[in-house]
Amino acid sequence: MSTSSSPGGRFSNAAAESRSRVPQRVSSTEGWYVVSVAAVFGACHALLYQTHAMEWGGIIRFAALFVTAAGTTWLLRQTHAHRQVHPRGHRAAMVTAIAWMLALVLVAGWCWIVPAKGHDVGWAWTSLVALAGALPLALVGARLVRAAR
Repeated sequence: MSTSSSPGGRFSNAAAESRSRVPQRVSSTEGWYVVSVAAVFGACHALLYQTHAMEWGGIIRFAALFVTAAGTTWLLRQTHAHRQVHPRGHRAAMVTAIAWMLALVLVAGWCWIVPAKGHDVGWAWTSLVALAGALPLALVGARLVRAAR
């Protein structure tokens, strides 16, 4: 029983196509969802780094983590529903972007979240660090959007 309509099979054709620099059938919707995940993570990180200086910081931190958990779960589910062919190097780019974000969160979290007394760093710097952490993931999503055109 064959699932192919051409020699080599459906999966062989898809595998050969994915090896090209810009394969066909890349989902721009998936790319926009990846960009959205990066935006949610970046906003959450910026807020978490700044909550020590807020009067209601603990409640705001709880709400930010809840929205991030619920939002990213929904966004990643949508991303999976729209997943199609990926350009060469997509998996490595995703792993690198997520590893960079985690490493940055470990360092920034150690400096700005762990100390009970808080920190003297202004919101502009903490937001810039949060942006630097989420930017590689957003670029991976933008690459999918660009490849879909």
